[in-house]
Amino acid sequence: MGDDGKLCREERQAYHVSAKDIQESLEHIAGYSLYAYEDEIRQGFLTVQGGHRVGIAGKTILDGEKVKGIKHISYINVRLAHQVTGCADFVMPYLYQENRVCHTLIISPPRCGKTTLLRDVIRQISNGFGSHPGRTVGVVDERSEIAGCYQGIPQNDLGIRTDVLDCCPKAEGMMMLVRSMSPSVVAVDEIGDYEDIRAIESVIHCGCTLMATVHGASIDEIKQKPLLQRLMNERVFERYILLAKQKKAGVVQTIFDERNLPLSGESMSVLKVIGLICMIAGGAGAGYSMSVQVRRRYQQLQALQRMAAFLMGEITYANTPLPEALKHAAERMEEPFAVFLNELAREMMEFPSKTFAELFSQKVDQYLKESSLNQKDLEMLCHMGASLGYLDRDMQLRTLKLYETELQQEVLAAYETMPGRQKLYQTLGIMGGMFLVILFL
Repeated sequence: MGDDGKLCREERQAYHVSAKDIQESLEHIAGYSLYAYEDEIRQGFLTVQGGHRVGIAGKTILDGEKVKGIKHISYINVRLAHQVTGCADFVMPYLYQENRVCHTLIISPPRCGKTTLLRDVIRQISNGFGSHPGRTVGVVDERSEIAGCYQGIPQNDLGIRTDVLDCCPKAEGMMMLVRSMSPSVVAVDEIGDYEDIRAIESVIHCGCTLMATVHGASIDEIKQKPLLQRLMNERVFERYILLAKQKKAGVVQTIFDERNLPLSGESMSVLKVIGLICMIAGGAGAGYSMSVQVRRRYQQLQALQRMAAFLMGEITYANTPLPEALKHAAERMEEPFAVFLNELAREMMEFPSKTFAELFSQKVDQYLKESSLNQKDLEMLCHMGASLGYLDRDMQLRTLKLYETELQQEVLAAYETMPGRQKLYQTLGIMGGMFLVILFL
C-alpha cells in the first residue's frame, strides 16, 4: 500500500512500516494498557472487541523451555472474526441418536472451517435443535478462537446455555468444567497431545458428550496419529465429520459413524470378506444376534459406569438427596436406565415405608431383566443398591466408588474378551446358516 492509501504493485511505491508504527499500533489495539495483555502476548496474540484477533511475532523470552513473553515485536497479523450462523444446519440431524448428542470429531485441513462449524454446532446444541431440547455446553477456548471473548464476554453467539473458559489449557479446562459447571456437552478445538486424550477419557467417563476438532485431511491420516488411533480403536467418537479442502470454508465431504469408518487397501478387502461372512451369519440369525448382545452388554456396562459417576457427582458437589440425585442422573442416561432411575426415585417418594433395597431389586427385575446385562451384572447392581439406601453421605460415596471400581474390571474384561466371543458366535452362526443352505438344497 502506498502513502496515498491505495494498493500498489511496486515495492518502491509501498509504504514501509517503521518500528514506531508497530509500537503505536499495538498501544492503540491494547487501549494503551499492554501490560494487561501479558498472558495473551505470551501466546502470540491479542483479542480485541468484536472477537477479532491480532497475531504478533518478534523475539521470544524463554523461561526454561516455555515462552515467558515476546519483545521487539516486529510483525502484526490482523484476523477479522466472522460467525457463519446456520453453517451447521446440514450436519445437525446426524449428531443426535435416540434423543442424545453423539460424541463427535470434526476433521479438517487448516483453514477449511472446522472452528466455524464447531462454533455453530455449539450454538444449536445450546439453544436446542428441532425437537431436541437445549443442553448445557461447556467450552474450553484455549486461544480465544471459538467464543472470541473480550474482557470475559463472548463476542460470538454460542447459545443461551453455554459456559466458556477463555485462554485455558484444554486438558485442565475440561476437568474444571466437569467439576464445577455440570455440562451435558464439552467442546474443545484442536485436540492431539497426551494430556488432551487423558482429559477426554475422564470427560466421557463422567457422562458428558464430547465435541472436538482435529487437523487432518482424511480418516487414514488421523489413524496414523498414535493417540488419536487409540481413541478410534476404542470407538470413543460416534460421529466423524470430514471437511473438504476447497476455496469455500465449511464444505462437508463425508459424515461417518463409528460402524462405517472407511478403510483402504488390504483392510478394505478384508472388510468385504467379513461383510459377506456376516451376511451368511445373518441368514443363520442366532449367531449374529448373540454377537450383538456381547457388544450391547459392553455398552450397558459403560452406561452403568456413567450412572455411578452421575450419582457421585450429584452427592459430592450438589449435596443432593438420593431421590433427587436419581432423577438428575436419569435425565442424562439413555434407556432402559433412564426409566429405571426415574421410577426408582418416584416410588422412593411415594412409598417411603418400603425399603430402598426392596424397591431397587423390584425395579431391576422390572426394567433391566430384559437388558443385555448378565446375571452377575444384575446381582452386583442389586448388591450395591441394597447398601446404598441405608448409608450416610460418606458411605454412599464409598459404596458408589467401590461399585465403579468393580464395574471398571468388568468393562475391561468385557472389552478384552468381546472380539473372541463375537467371532465364536458369528462362526457358529455361519456354520448354522451353511447347514440350513445344505438342507434346503
